[in-house]
Amino acid sequence: TGQYDGDTDAFVVPVEGGQPQRITHHPSSDNVRGWTADGQVLFMSSRQGGPRLKPQMWTIDPEAGGMPDRVTVPRAFEGDLDASGQRLAYELVDSWDPEWRNYRGGQAQPIRLLDLDAMTMTKLPWDGSRDREPVWLGDTIYFLSDRDFAMNVYAYDTATEELAQVTAHSEYDVKGIDAGGGVVVYEQGGYLHLHDPDAGTTEQLEIHVRGDLPWTRPDWEDLTPSFAALSPTGVRAVVEARGEVFTVPTEHGDWRNLTESSGARYHTPAWSPDGEQIAWFSDASREYQLFIADQKGLADPRSIDLPGPTF
Repeated sequence: TGQYDGDTDAFVVPVEGGQPQRITHHPSSDNVRGWTADGQVLFMSSRQGGPRLKPQMWTIDPEAGGMPDRVTVPRAFEGDLDASGQRLAYELVDSWDPEWRNYRGGQAQPIRLLDLDAMTMTKLPWDGSRDREPVWLGDTIYFLSDRDFAMNVYAYDTATEELAQVTAHSEYDVKGIDAGGGVVVYEQGGYLHLHDPDAGTTEQLEIHVRGDLPWTRPDWEDLTPSFAALSPTGVRAVVEARGEVFTVPTEHGDWRNLTESSGARYHTPAWSPDGEQIAWFSDASREYQLFIADQKGLADPRSIDLPGPTF
């Protein structure tokens, strides 16, 4: 789900990265819910209905495009189709306050199972809890429920009609879930966890993000000095800009960066009476010190400890 062009629409992007491709174009918000077994994108949209627009499920071919097809369920906010594409497990209404722990009001709804061939609907076992985000793995529906007073993962076997609790987290709620490739992945406490139903094991994943982070690259900036002082000779001026100390010529010559470090702030530079040295303050050592340097920047500055080195 993205807003690259202003509206909320469905997009697809290669797993190796690249430009997202927009696949829906409608003024109503289109919110991606996942994939169907035959490669269609499943999404929720309130683009149709009356007298009041209701959330409904739609599918669209990301390659062919065209108009989406509506899944024949009158109302569904969140859901997932099984591998046959004939059974939809879904939430009926939007849980607009999901952080309300142990809520037992009208937002709390059971997971519903709709047979799209027979158009018969059944409800999963429910005791007034908030049940959310159903996903399929084979003939089993995994979903989130707070029936033990913390949001955890549960599994419902549609063949045996047996319900089992999969996780038992108590401090932090499980926030999201998905399934595929024989495993279930869920987010809890800021971490992703991988559950293997066959092995009966759950492991916390270690994620390494390798972004290009373009905002950390060196770049050119227009510098507006926050402090400036003319040298005693009038040949150069010292300026403080973006936490660095520079000298600039009044007429001939180049600018000089005397500090060349973005990891600390250097400020309030001052000339020596003969114009040969420049002093400034810096917390580069984590405590403020006085630095004195050759105004030509040819030697390392010397530092002087200050008594009571506050700002």
